[in-house]
Amino acid sequence: MVLQRMRVPGHEHLLILGCFERPATLFMQQVRALNLIYALSKTGLPEKPSLAVIGAGAAGVTAAAAAAISGWSVAIFDRIGGDVLSFAGANTGQRWLHPH
Repeated sequence: MVLQRMRVPGHEHLLILGCFERPATLFMQQVRALNLIYALSKTGLPEKPSLAVIGAGAAGVTAAAAAAISGWSVAIFDRIGGDVLSFAGANTGQRWLHPH
């Protein structure tokens, strides 16, 4: 059920995390991210799965961290200005997320 709500029609491997979900609190974004990684891990992924996260906000960073802790190869991309995507961390300051 989790994956069905996040899947983009016509794109089997593309998921959107909580785009239209409410409430949109920091905590709920993190919960949705953890639920997504857990659901993906139960689908019979390759031995060493890889994940590309677009967006280094609360949900993206939480999903990336959960996947990395699970042994996945992870890359995070974020907008650094205009329409340019770059690896998160390039030209950015510190981002603080509360654990809850």
